[in-house]
Amino acid sequence: MSDDVSERPRWLVGFLFVAVFLYLWISVRPFENLATASGGSNALNQLVGLAITGVLLLFAVHYQLLGLLLKPRLPIFLLFGWMLIASVLGSQPGTAIQRLVFTGLLCLITSIIAVLPSDRQQFARLLAIASSVLLPVCYAGVIFLPARSIHQAYDLSEPALAGDWRGVFNHKNAAAPAMIMLVFFGLYLRGSWSKWKGTIITLLAFVFLMKTNGKTAAMLLPVTLMLSWWLERHPRQVLLVVGGLIGLLNLFAVGSTFSSSIRDVVESLGVDATFTGRTDIWELSFVTFFHSPIFGQGFQSFWNTTALLDQFAVHETWAVGAAHAHNGYIESLLNGGLPAFVLTCIWLVILPARDLTKSIQNGAAPDLNRLFARMWIFALLSACLESNFFTGTGPIWSSMLIAIYCMHHQAHDQLCEANVASVSSKQRYPERHITHV
Repeated sequence: MSDDVSERPRWLVGFLFVAVFLYLWISVRPFENLATASGGSNALNQLVGLAITGVLLLFAVHYQLLGLLLKPRLPIFLLFGWMLIASVLGSQPGTAIQRLVFTGLLCLITSIIAVLPSDRQQFARLLAIASSVLLPVCYAGVIFLPARSIHQAYDLSEPALAGDWRGVFNHKNAAAPAMIMLVFFGLYLRGSWSKWKGTIITLLAFVFLMKTNGKTAAMLLPVTLMLSWWLERHPRQVLLVVGGLIGLLNLFAVGSTFSSSIRDVVESLGVDATFTGRTDIWELSFVTFFHSPIFGQGFQSFWNTTALLDQFAVHETWAVGAAHAHNGYIESLLNGGLPAFVLTCIWLVILPARDLTKSIQNGAAPDLNRLFARMWIFALLSACLESNFFTGTGPIWSSMLIAIYCMHHQAHDQLCEANVASVSSKQRYPERHITHV
């Protein structure tokens, strides 16, 4: 068994990276027909996920990559361990545990994807290939299969979205952030792969983003770009700025649910103080949270369940029909109470902020720092209005995980060439490795 990443078959790495990338982003059901009730694709999706996990694990074992997976492990294991306890104590332990296991497998898959490429050049090329597959397919769907790529007035839910592009995704709210990520990829590829090809990817993704009519995602794009630019020059402020902005957004958004003063401030800014009806959902979420503030409801065991209908009559609030909390931080409270919320913030916010600070200060691959920072910041900010955490497959969650893993590797695993010689034999990776350049 080889311990040299240079001996990995490049064709195999390329195939695995692109195939798994597409699976993570679009799952097994592209171009879903929203005019009919969805079928049972979850079982197939989970079976494919299980098969992919097995293949990637074999690859990781053969090329001795296990030491790099699921880093940092302590907060991840503590969080999933606690949510397992909360799920066992919840109203639907079987379903909750099944969903938790699948989510854990996807966390493992993304940690392997983060270390698959042997160098930055290969990473950039594979990212370009994946983007160059996804974008044309989305545009081809709009042109040749509009009923499955554009929201229609006869869709079973949300007919008001008619005309908004969604491409291979099942909703414009999945397509819009996916295009944001592709914009980030294109900007990165302009400097690391090809200036004009990266520009084409950026422009195509931006045009598609505008056609999705995803206002929240579009609004967060310039905010994310400006934040990443600022933090690159002031790395000590990463946690303060990012954490402070998350807190401020949640204060104005969720706070408008319970405070008339905050609601007046939001309205004075010309913003819908209900955030398109989300305040009703957040009010219901907090009422539920206070029923069980320590253990929550169990992992993904509240929305669309009998537990919800047992607590609230349908006529009390329309929010009982919501699919999720429309806020990743509130969703963590429902999944596993306060402990899950704290551990989620430690894993997804605090530790990545520390890693990014350290990585920037040590001068580790500035172009990669910029890319991963943008992916991470956008995911955190968009989670203030959407439930983007622990979603299984999907562009935001999978991209965020890859960014977090890579930032951790850059900050902790031999950032500079001078440190390579000090690594133990089991953790020695050539300077060509993507996250160690």
